[in-house]
Amino acid sequence: MASEESSAARRGAEGHGPGLFGWYILAGLLVVGGLVLSARAGDDYMAASGLLFAAFGVLLGFRLLGRALP
Repeated sequence: MASEESSAARRGAEGHGPGLFGWYILAGLLVVGGLVLSARAGDDYMAASGLLFAAFGVLLGFRLLGRALP
């Protein structure tokens, strides 16, 4: 019983769990969606916005990987 509590507390403290998987999906969707938006943009403003979305997705992905790796 005590080992279950300590492992659950450790998992919550480290930030690893099923909720983190959703953040990976969000980062991937930001990158893909930003690149698609940039490629299909009709003007320079939308192209720049798409690239910013993609850059934010890459940054978020690197932060998540840095958090997940030891």
